[in-house]
Amino acid sequence: MGCPFISEKTVWVGFNDLETTNNELAKEWHPKKNGYLRPSDVVARSNKRIGWLCNNNHEWIASLADRNSRKSVSILNHSTLLII
Repeated sequence: MGCPFISEKTVWVGFNDLETTNNELAKEWHPKKNGYLRPSDVVARSNKRIGWLCNNNHEWIASLADRNSRKSVSILNHSTLLII
């Protein structure tokens, strides 16, 4: 099984949380769409789907794993920002 912190199964604030491991991405965390969750409450590569908000006020949902691995590509389609 291994260590739950190293394998990112458990959050360890200051070690494997999103705010610590990818502060730039954490800045796009939607302030209202994620309930009480904050970037320091989740592991950076979780498959949990999170609400995001960019500087241009575009909102979308994508998993932390996709955003962190840069697999997601942002496409602006009219007024909706899509992640594919």
